[in-house]
Amino acid sequence: PVVTAGGLVGRVEDTGARNARVRLITDPTVSVAIQVLGTETVGLMTGRGDNQRLVVGNGSVRVDDPVEIGDFVVTSGSPGSLYPFGLAVGIVAEIEIDQGTLEKRLFVEPSASVTRLRFVTVVLFDPDAVAEPEPTPEDAAEASESGEPEG
Repeated sequence: PVVTAGGLVGRVEDTGARNARVRLITDPTVSVAIQVLGTETVGLMTGRGDNQRLVVGNGSVRVDDPVEIGDFVVTSGSPGSLYPFGLAVGIVAEIEIDQGTLEKRLFVEPSASVTRLRFVTVVLFDPDAVAEPEPTPEDAAEASESGEPEG
């Protein structure tokens, strides 16, 4: 992931000896697994080109999901995602409801500007290295009290 102080701007596409090429989140070929902060609503966000809002749709947000204009959107960190949980992506700026499919389409204003980037940070993240948390002694004690096998 490539970030600025404002949030996620893209991912490293290619590297050279002294530079790297970054694919921006506004690129229509980029998909990012997101979560609406404070809810369990997750979806797949795609770019729509420069100076366009990002879009979350394609059946990933149901009409009854509790999403409102002004809600914060972050990376979901879903299994297999190229991004860890919690990187700022943007704010829900517009919501369209498809009454036929009972789905919402979210339009997200990116929290970080992707134009005129001068300084960015590359976050080293290996999705394959994300492991399940080790059980704590308290977890083992609770499991033995409830009769569940350890491990």
